[in-house]
Amino acid sequence: MKKIILSLICICLLTGCQKSADNKQTSNYKRIVCTSIASCEVLAKLKVDPNKIVGVADSKSYLLPKEYEEKTKIGIAMSPDIEKIKKLNADLIISPQSLENELAKKYQNLNIDSLFLDLNSTEGLINSSTELASFLNIENQGNKINNEFHTFLKNYQDSIKNQPKPKVLILMGLPGNSYTIATEDSYVGSLVKLAGGQNLYPHNNGDGFINISKEELLKNQPDIILRTAHAFPEEVMNYFEIEFQDPYYQNFSAVRNHRVFNLDYRHFGMSANFDYRTPLNELKEILYDKET
Repeated sequence: MKKIILSLICICLLTGCQKSADNKQTSNYKRIVCTSIASCEVLAKLKVDPNKIVGVADSKSYLLPKEYEEKTKIGIAMSPDIEKIKKLNADLIISPQSLENELAKKYQNLNIDSLFLDLNSTEGLINSSTELASFLNIENQGNKINNEFHTFLKNYQDSIKNQPKPKVLILMGLPGNSYTIATEDSYVGSLVKLAGGQNLYPHNNGDGFINISKEELLKNQPDIILRTAHAFPEEVMNYFEIEFQDPYYQNFSAVRNHRVFNLDYRHFGMSANFDYRTPLNELKEILYDKET
């Protein structure tokens, strides 16, 4: 069994270093499992024959593509049910690259080909989709997705090129009353970067999130604070409202100036999706419209 990583790093290496098990003709994959909602969305966007999809992720927070609603559920993205996948006689598993370390060996033990998609940014999503389309011999669908994105992005960036770039702090709320800081290597962080915002914590050795003490946060005053949720959005946003009543947060000019914004987790979550226009247009209003 071979695994293939479709990511910004491996795009140029894909043909030369990793294709498929035993040079299998990729068009022969007839029983595909996608273990996350985002990876299912990629297959649906590429118009892969729904009859080839035999297993899909289950989620209480995100909706599956309509054509996959009746497919066999194989569990959540973080821990798909390996026994269910085995019983489905799948010949290809598609998962997020962010879970490769946890899942690759399990798939290898099943002796099933696997692909890991870069869903940590919109650009990674588009590139992964283009490469996946090529891998599945449906290049035209991939080219269409690629062209649509880059046309939109050029027009979008032209519209903000003369705007001042605000400093942004991004908080990812977690179940259990806590939060972490999102870097540019997270999906929400990548959106802020595309929108022209300056992330106060751009990188953390490739990790999408970093824990920073409150004392350290105060040393780098953001112009804007953005808050979103990893899961259980109602619970997380209630936590944020209570947390920010602490007098400590009045030390942030962004709080005093009412420049704190809650983002919809469906558009600013953990994995990239094809509705990039909605979050990017929302960010444009937040970052550059002082009256928002």
